[in-house]
Amino acid sequence: MRSSLETDKPERHALVPGTPARWPLPAAMTPRLPITLAVAVLGFFVPWLISSANGMTVLVNGLLLGLMALSVGFLLNLLGWVSFGAAAFSGGAAYLFAILCVSSKMNLMPAALLAVAGSVLGGLLIGLVFVRSRALVFTMLTLAFSQLLYQVVSLDQFSSATGGTNGLVVTYKGTFFGLSSNQLADPAQVWPLIWAVVIVATGACYLVSRSQFGRVLRGIRENEPRLQHSGYDTYLPKLAAFGIAGLIGAVAGVLSAVNVGFISPDLLTFEASGTAIIAALIGGYETAIGPVVGGVLVDWAQNEFGSTGNLYLYTGIAVIAVLVLFPHGLTGLATELWRRTTRLLRPLPRRKAARDGSAHAVD
Repeated sequence: MRSSLETDKPERHALVPGTPARWPLPAAMTPRLPITLAVAVLGFFVPWLISSANGMTVLVNGLLLGLMALSVGFLLNLLGWVSFGAAAFSGGAAYLFAILCVSSKMNLMPAALLAVAGSVLGGLLIGLVFVRSRALVFTMLTLAFSQLLYQVVSLDQFSSATGGTNGLVVTYKGTFFGLSSNQLADPAQVWPLIWAVVIVATGACYLVSRSQFGRVLRGIRENEPRLQHSGYDTYLPKLAAFGIAGLIGAVAGVLSAVNVGFISPDLLTFEASGTAIIAALIGGYETAIGPVVGGVLVDWAQNEFGSTGNLYLYTGIAVIAVLVLFPHGLTGLATELWRRTTRLLRPLPRRKAARDGSAHAVD
């Protein structure tokens, strides 16, 4: 997944044996890296800038939705797969975490780690079958699996562990990265932890997209039979990508359960996965930060317009407008504006040399 500050694309023939791969300069060699670092650092001070508890709640929920959208966007960008499994990974990890804390009386930190690991392992097991499918079949399989989990946690037979359709209040003991239960429930105090997770997740997706592994995934997306003919194994990279997406979704689910302290079957609904996909599309799934931006915007819109009764109407209008006017999402639009602005601000001799170089390349 490309960074939101990255504008160039690799050559599509970079995976053809004997052809050198031409990639853009590392971000560290561009003037945009200081801006990225500044945003990452300043983000930790958001609680000091926003005094409203409701405002901080919206931002925290937006980041958690953004992590789910990031897991969707990761697969959509690198493999072209539309996954409705974000809710399965996120909700499944949240339920596993709650069961470990409530039924098994496990401490907070080990329960969170086991929940993430269990969700990822379960995702890899179903991925052994799912990733062999074509894109459309993959989409339907992930949707069916999410609905299966939704039905399982809603059954009365398992209500003693899952809470059934009424949901389950999550009580836990211990601390989570030094934060107590009261601090984890406070949006302002849990914000630095969630912001740090978002930075790590987006940075990891950015690095993966620029690695040889990311190039292989793009090659699979463009022409998998040709890549196989060239001697590349395409099955294991697809399975690994599915596992990475599952890891991001599982982390989002556990953080949500830790922060809210309540889980319900709503975490596994079609709407939950659909909202993550919408966030990825609006923010721009071709960038690492785009789904997170989309998650914050979508959660803000739900909080702002949810009480009007016309939320789905506004959502439909927004999605159509963004996809028609800005097909690369809002971060794609921002990237294009940045490119044009820097081109205009570039000194005239450099612009002339760039034009001359382009003309010679065409000749």
